[in-house]
Amino acid sequence: MQQLTPEGQQIVNNLVQRYGFSQDAVTHMLFAVLNGNGSMAQFNHPEFGGSGQWMKGGMLMLGDMFNYSLKGSIDALCSELSQILADQPGLLRSGSFQSQSQGGGAQQSQVAGAPMGESSLFVPDPADHWWPRELGQPSATGSQK
Repeated sequence: MQQLTPEGQQIVNNLVQRYGFSQDAVTHMLFAVLNGNGSMAQFNHPEFGGSGQWMKGGMLMLGDMFNYSLKGSIDALCSELSQILADQPGLLRSGSFQSQSQGGGAQQSQVAGAPMGESSLFVPDPADHWWPRELGQPSATGSQK
């Protein structure tokens, strides 16, 4: 999982103070919103009522579906995280974005093609620089097992 820079950690700490969620919960949601390219999130955390989905523009589904106070806090947190990520140049991909996943929810994946090392929120990962810069961004990646 990508690590936060001191600036990224300070942003998380500020959100913890304002929204009352734990540092683990806010960090979990930060990565969920990042994986949703800033416009959606799929998450699974006990402080958020278990599994749920958020989409920019007002869609929110929680396991604890009648907890309107929790819904309001999560929507506000996700909206703010979305804006924070949008303000980081090069962090989110432009254009259309579609994501699907299945599994246990504990797995975190990186947005394909997102140059995460260029953001001031995250510590650059040397493994992300496998492709020569002079060739631009790769158009496809894959693996064989």
